[in-house]
Amino acid sequence: MVVQPITAQTMVVQSGDDIGALLKTGVDRNYNGLLNEGATMMQDFGFALLKESFAESDQDGNTAADFKVSGNTSTVVGTPSILLLKGFNDQGIPTALIRPEKYLNVYYTHFTGVSIQPWYRENEDTTLALGFYPTLVGEHQMKITLVGNELFETTIHVNPAGEENRWVTRLEMPQVNKKWIIDIVRTDGSKPDGKYAFEVESQGNVTNLNIEDLGGQYRVTCVPITPGPVKMHIRLQGQYINGSPIELVVPGQVPQQTVMMPMYGAQPGYGMMMPMNAQQPQMMQPMNMQPQVMQPMNAKPLVVQPVNATPVSAQPVKAVPVAVQPVKAVPVKAVPAKGTSKDKGASDALADLLADLEADS
Repeated sequence: MVVQPITAQTMVVQSGDDIGALLKTGVDRNYNGLLNEGATMMQDFGFALLKESFAESDQDGNTAADFKVSGNTSTVVGTPSILLLKGFNDQGIPTALIRPEKYLNVYYTHFTGVSIQPWYRENEDTTLALGFYPTLVGEHQMKITLVGNELFETTIHVNPAGEENRWVTRLEMPQVNKKWIIDIVRTDGSKPDGKYAFEVESQGNVTNLNIEDLGGQYRVTCVPITPGPVKMHIRLQGQYINGSPIELVVPGQVPQQTVMMPMYGAQPGYGMMMPMNAQQPQMMQPMNMQPQVMQPMNAKPLVVQPVNATPVSAQPVKAVPVAVQPVKAVPVKAVPAKGTSKDKGASDALADLLADLEADS
């Protein structure tokens, strides 16, 4: 299958919050990836250690009465686990927590009982980033308290490096104007723990790109709107999962778009319809050809002679001259009839003429 270059629009969706984006939130610096490990890495991204607080009441006039937590509950060893804490006042307006290190406690505990050092960072958008750097594989319990009151509790799943290799795509062939489904499942069919931040990028003429968590697997959907090549990139924590990228051709006849090309001397609005991106019409000339006199192949000129014919000299037919004698005229002497009728005189003359002719012969 020959796949044509893709020039259509690109769309990106995610199943959760991107860790890199969370690390960049509110930080005026370039994100160059995870350059260091542990405390050095967290400090490089503006995080500070969050020490345990024993305050029992607010002394700074905080107005935040409600909180929302967002982020991913799954990560891998060597990649920070980050959650965002956002406060709201009684009117539902986002409100920053004043001096959070004085009133907030965050506890991370590995299932073996090992406590993990928490980190925090105040962002410019009033959110508070809370995280830790995982060095142990397995479940970690996270609990957040504010002035001694519990706000939130969840489980963070830390997987071995190479988690992207544990996922694979399952898909059907795409069709025009029909929802195309791509499922993301574990290679061993098991149900994963926690939520994963899959990133899906589409290239091609598709619309309604979406990804949803089905509780144990993820589903990517989109709708191809024209035939042609389409490409889907599915990554987990920046790495391709098994079967990605997906590169297919949506079957069908690709519609050819045309444009009006103006013609020299034509009136405005008149021209010639040509396919888009087509070259201008050109005068076609024979390639590397010189005009030649065409001769019959392997033929020699022949003199055509009559078959079995002997040339005959045409001679004039000998004519015998014939002497033509003039007819001898016999003078007729008119003798007036005496006392006879007119008819009788004519008879006598004719008789005399006949007699003379017989005498001559």
